[in-house]
Amino acid sequence: MTEDKLRRDDRADRAERLYETKLPPLGKTDVAVVPYSVEERLELVRDALITLAMSMDGSRRELARLASEFGITPVVIFSDEESVGEELSLDVELRRTSQVVRQVRTLLDEDFDDRGDK
Repeated sequence: MTEDKLRRDDRADRAERLYETKLPPLGKTDVAVVPYSVEERLELVRDALITLAMSMDGSRRELARLASEFGITPVVIFSDEESVGEELSLDVELRRTSQVVRQVRTLLDEDFDDRGDK
């Protein structure tokens, strides 16, 4: 059974639970609360973690592209009036976030192939 089929089945189960509550149709200002199953909650967390990892990597890649385009050294220095600045190399961050994305997707994304993308 494919992951997509399982997700469709989960959505169907959720729709059935909503139907079984026998509530009247929702009005524009109504909100219906149907609790998520354990599997649905785990799926939400899994999707959020994958999205977060990919967003971290994507934002750093875009910053590196812009730095290269404008001839800026890809180093960020964090400092304030009272302390010496802490230096962060964008190249090091890119390597780190690439590893994080691979690890997160390897652990959480069933369709991910470590030799490439989906």
